Amino acid sequence: LFFGRALSGAQIGALCHDIRGIIATDASDMPALGRALARFDDSQGRLRDRLQQLGRRPEWAGVRRRADVDALVGDATQAFDALLEGLELAAERSTDLAHCRDRAFALKDKWNLFEAGDATSHVRWLDTSVRNYVLHETPISVAEPFAARVAASEAAWIMTSATLAVAGRFEHFTRA
Repeated sequence: LFFGRALSGAQIGALCHDIRGIIATDASDMPALGRALARFDDSQGRLRDRLQQLGRRPEWAGVRRRADVDALVGDATQAFDALLEGLELAAERSTDLAHCRDRAFALKDKWNLFEAGDATSHVRWLDTSVRNYVLHETPISVAEPFAARVAASEAAWIMTSATLAVAGRFEHFTRA
């Protein structure tokens, strides 16, 4: 999970809640922004409701191929793009709106997990609960990102595990 990415319905809900409050104080004269937020909040809510009906931990590729999920993801993506455009226009009004815009764009990067195609280097799965869902993407091998972290760091690394050595040798652990 350390080298993976995740997007949760709770993250999206928190962002929508915060934007709603800031629009009321800093952009109440921008009804299009409020409508874009309402559309996104509604569409992602419908997506969340559908995802929660699909079981506890389904593999994402199978879920994504469903026509109903595809339509809901497409609608929510269009609504999210419209919200991002509105936030971009409103961001100069206040630091709070600028902060929400930045959070929304960061979340949009994670949102792209919904639309990403099948990958041979990562596993994607959905984790659902009564109130939330989390879409995970985890690399199958952490060798390359871990080696890059170690190489970029000037820190000392101490590795401990009962399985670092096989037959008294560390080659399988040390090769990238």
